[in-house]
Amino acid sequence: MRSTPIKEHLRIILEKMFEGTGIEYSDEYVKTDDWYLNYVWKEDEEKAYIDWLGDYLYNTASARKELMNISGKNKKKCLKAAQQFAAFFGWTTVERRKLD
Repeated sequence: MRSTPIKEHLRIILEKMFEGTGIEYSDEYVKTDDWYLNYVWKEDEEKAYIDWLGDYLYNTASARKELMNISGKNKKKCLKAAQQFAAFFGWTTVERRKLD
């Protein structure tokens, strides 16, 4: 388990990701190994999260600086960062028909 504190904007985007899981976000939980493998989301939920995160990064300079280490507004870079975050740390994506 990591002992590094969770940064402000990282906590915000993780809290948003946890909204659909039915469990409450906790710093301790996301410091455990492979925590992001414990839940799934549908393709449309993942897309909505990526869109939200891309907008959040684009509209929040301090988030861009903290999470992307860039200060300028660039929509494409923000969306790319959101896609990468979801690919590496998002829930496992499943096809809708497998869950329904």
